[in-house]
Amino acid sequence: MEDDANAPAAETSDVVFVHFADISTFHKNSAGIRALQPRHRHQQRRFSRSGLADKRQGLPPTNCERHSAQDIYFRRARAEAEMNVMYLDHIVSFHRRSLSKPWLKTKARGLVASVFICLSCFAAYAEPAKTKILVLGDSLTAGYQLPLNASFPPVLEARLRAKGLNVDIINASVSGDTASGGLERLEWSLAAGADAVIVELGANDMLRGIDVEVTYAALDSILDKLKQRNIPVLLAGMKAARGVGAEYRDAFDSLYPRLAARHGALLYPFFLEGVAGRSEFNLPDGIHPNAAGVRRIVEGIEPLVEELIRKIHAATPTPPGAGPRGPG
Repeated sequence: MEDDANAPAAETSDVVFVHFADISTFHKNSAGIRALQPRHRHQQRRFSRSGLADKRQGLPPTNCERHSAQDIYFRRARAEAEMNVMYLDHIVSFHRRSLSKPWLKTKARGLVASVFICLSCFAAYAEPAKTKILVLGDSLTAGYQLPLNASFPPVLEARLRAKGLNVDIINASVSGDTASGGLERLEWSLAAGADAVIVELGANDMLRGIDVEVTYAALDSILDKLKQRNIPVLLAGMKAARGVGAEYRDAFDSLYPRLAARHGALLYPFFLEGVAGRSEFNLPDGIHPNAAGVRRIVEGIEPLVEELIRKIHAATPTPPGAGPRGPG
């Protein structure tokens, strides 16, 4: 190749040949944009000297038109990309300058903190917290041979919610359980938390003839542990069957009033009030309530459950500046 200085200038009508490697670099990544270096123009002059420029009429017209259109498109795209880069540079620079000012940082942090506090308050008061009541019982509250939604906890929950009380009644009952069994599983039954507990245990103790003092000691420990946690209790009492003997019956029937007085618990004297001995409210075994019997039990005990909920609210301190706590 001869020295470039001796190369004559290309005519204005000459076809411009460009390395497409440079163009494709721009097209894929705007960071690859760069101006065509002088060597590209030199190569154009070399083509001119070699006589190829004189043979430009031999090139297919479509090729010339396509290359010219591509050149215009890529020059316009390059200009737009440069403007976008300048705009982004301006935005980044603005934010860097803004964040470098201590007073602006403090204002921004204060604004974020204020928004966070407002959103937290809104979430806290958008819906009152639910009152969680745990039912610690046996088959009478577990729903023996009943559909899940016909057992004591969900029926009681639905009735209370219909009155506008925001409650969750948690079923922690186990069929066949005794008072001692309830004591053994008390801690893990409370693991999910509870605002109050309904204790319904002792019927199986009576049917099995367990010493009354053993039953008393187990129930006493349950109530004592709940008192230590400041959890209000509704104690559901039971009455001995007729065939257990007068001495046992008298001792057993006195269990629940004694325990309620000792621990200051609410007492529903007989859980099966209005249901025991009535076939229309019991399963064929004559012991466990059917769906109608459960509804009858709920009707009877509901006023005391509402009183239990009032005890929960009375024991819960109202946050400063907050209004009186609504039901549920």
